[in-house]
Amino acid sequence: MHLTSLLFVAAAALPSTLAQADGNLRSCLEKAVGGEKSRVAWKTKFLFDLLDVHRYNLYYDTDPAAIVYPHDAKEVGAVVVCAAKAKVPVQARSGGHSFGNYGLGGDGGAVVVDTKHLSQLTYDEKDQTAHIGPGNGLGDVNAFLLEYDRLASHGDAPQVGVGGHYTIGGLGRVSRQYGAACDNILSAEVVLADGSIITASPTQNTDMFFAIRGAGASFGIVTDFHIRTHPAPGSAIAFTYNVTLGNAEAQADAFKAWQALVSNPKLPRELSTQFIALPLGISVITGFYYGSEKDFSALKLDTQLFGIDDAEISVRVVDKAVAVAHDFSELGLKLFGDVPAHFYSKSLSFNKDTLMSDDAIDAMFKYLGDINLSTLTTPWFVIFDLEGGAINDVAQNSSAYAFRDAIFFLQSYAVDLLGLFPDQTRKFLDGLNEVVLEHAGDKDKKFGSYPGYVDPYLGDNARELYWRGNYERLREIKKVRDPDQVFRNPQSVEPAN
Repeated sequence: MHLTSLLFVAAAALPSTLAQADGNLRSCLEKAVGGEKSRVAWKTKFLFDLLDVHRYNLYYDTDPAAIVYPHDAKEVGAVVVCAAKAKVPVQARSGGHSFGNYGLGGDGGAVVVDTKHLSQLTYDEKDQTAHIGPGNGLGDVNAFLLEYDRLASHGDAPQVGVGGHYTIGGLGRVSRQYGAACDNILSAEVVLADGSIITASPTQNTDMFFAIRGAGASFGIVTDFHIRTHPAPGSAIAFTYNVTLGNAEAQADAFKAWQALVSNPKLPRELSTQFIALPLGISVITGFYYGSEKDFSALKLDTQLFGIDDAEISVRVVDKAVAVAHDFSELGLKLFGDVPAHFYSKSLSFNKDTLMSDDAIDAMFKYLGDINLSTLTTPWFVIFDLEGGAINDVAQNSSAYAFRDAIFFLQSYAVDLLGLFPDQTRKFLDGLNEVVLEHAGDKDKKFGSYPGYVDPYLGDNARELYWRGNYERLREIKKVRDPDQVFRNPQSVEPAN
């Protein structure tokens, strides 16, 4: 037979070979969940995108091969074995709020383990700990623990899933007092790349205990978290200061005062605060204080912050349901919530060595002030979120989460309501970061990007920016635990050579 004939035969056979491979994987996945075909949504399913995929960021057209809905860790393990055998990547989805759709694999063709049925919640009143499943939202955990007058330390988004949040870091309004979400994991049940189920803790599988607390998506699927809980406050002080509307100089002066306030190492850990910059010269300073009205008044925040409009000061006592549970105070949730959208986001970390100079702050707000409706047609906002406190008490090499020195993060967002201006939104936010970095002075200063706000356009050094000095150790663990990269997405940890 001539070479051209052989090539023709091979090409003709290829689709059927692929179809057979797909059929084998699909059959294996269905068997993994006890033969219940309804718990395996295959890519050919009618309305697959609408009913099962649920892309959160519509900029990234991620196309998974299948969404599987296991009921327990054993089924999760069987699903992972099926995917590994077929050489198809696996990612867990818990809430599905990854900015890059990484819970769907980020790239096409992944098997997605949807954890919605792994929603156990138990509380042990004797040792005041809880077991929580990755299928819960943060709001579910709050509502459950408040029945016992307890709280869990984590972020402020009620619909965000426990599984992704706890394994990437997990930052929120009480983190300065009690640490990041990952710092409160006592142990975890984890499904590995070979389908086996282990317990990761300070005394068992310590390499995995390190990895899942900050880089979990690259190493396994946590099916149960055993966490430390804390007393819920009876009330808290919620405050909002609107900065006098005006020009970039007024915003810059207000931010300089805020940065001086939050970078004071003696700042009470009971205080959480954000500085939010909005279009048209609007800035808002907001936050919570977990203490008495008398103690809050003694802080005299209004005298330490510049540009506050006396007519636009709101200070109120809120009950524990607002202080601990989530009232959608986070601006991003007001705009996004559970509604898919076209958006872009970036982040930068700041520590005592990378605090912005006055010149950098002036340049940043000039950049923002020069943007007008004729230049940028998509809504945007920039949040500076205070961290520090108990988060910084933990050694950087104790867990994969690497921002133990961070005082605050810059988080920027641009929402393209119709999906028509992707280049415009990216250039705007990329430009903002560039302005800040250009004025950093010493070019050896180390910045980073929070891996909970993944940026698919971050570049070749994304992993080093996410995990910083911990990345090489993570690569070594990956080499041992998942050398074939069963668990992977476009920016997951790669095994050492």
